[in-house]
Parts: sequence; C-alpha cells; structure tokens
Amino acid sequence: MEIYIIRHGDAIDRGDPRITGDGMRWLTETGRDEVALSARLLAKLGVAPDLALTSPMVRARQTAEIVTEQIGPPEGPLVSDHLVYGGSLAGVLADVMRHGRPGSVVLAGHMPSVGELVGYLAWNMPEANVRFRTGEVCRIDMPDDAPTPGLGDLRRKAPPKNGQK
Repeated sequence: MEIYIIRHGDAIDRGDPRITGDGMRWLTETGRDEVALSARLLAKLGVAPDLALTSPMVRARQTAEIVTEQIGPPEGPLVSDHLVYGGSLAGVLADVMRHGRPGSVVLAGHMPSVGELVGYLAWNMPEANVRFRTGEVCRIDMPDDAPTPGLGDLRRKAPPKNGQK
C-alpha cells in the first residue's frame, strides 16, 4: 500500500478579521499553487489513488480537492476526523482500512499531525515528527497484508517546487 501524505497549502492568516475559527481558514493563491505543483508531481509519477481522505478543515479539504481533481479518485476526498491536528494516528489508519485494502491512498492534513503520522507509520514513533512545508508531500509504503505502525518505508518526500514544469 502506498500512502501519500500531504500538508495543506498556505492558508489565510489566523488573525484575518474574516476568520471566526481556525477550521474555516482557506487556501491563499500561493497555497493553491503549492498544492497544484505537488499534484502535478504526483501525476508525473503515475500516482492514481484508490482513496483520498482529508481533515474536515477547509484548507485541508481544498488541498485534497485540488489533488483529487488531478489524480483521482473520481469520487474525490472523504473526510476523516482523525486527520485534524491532535487526531488519533491509529484512527487515521483505521479509517483507511475501513475502505478495504486500497493500493494507493492520499491523506491531507496539518502539522504537526502529518509529521507525527510519518513517524508513526514508518517507525511507530510519532515523536519522530517529520517536518512538512505547506503543500509538501511524502510517500510511505506499507505492507499490503499488514499495514502496521512501524512497518512503513519512507520512500520519498518532496516540496511543491519539485512538481514545476
């Protein structure tokens, strides 16, 4: 199983008076561009996910929508409440497994949780938190027969600039 983890793109500032809560922060134009670059990189690599899960927060949902418009799946992203920061890492993996055993998955979320998720999947050590820039994506390969924390293989991590034409 290939798991592609992406941090949302640059979002509107928390202090913007139009924002009444962190969950409603949306992507800036820069953020949309960052995510589009990462999505193009994934497309160039031939990534065709069977499943996309996103945090319910606006900026992560927008990120997942941009990615799924480029590479799929056709039904777009589904929400996982565990992908918010502070969510259950085991819950994220359980949400993936609720959809059978997808061969390829995209997960869109936030720091520090996406970094902790890498540590959890690759080494069963969330505290090994891997830093992500906005719009950055990484790939973790998990065994198809037993996607167990600590058995993942961190294969690739790429900032959005790698997806440029």
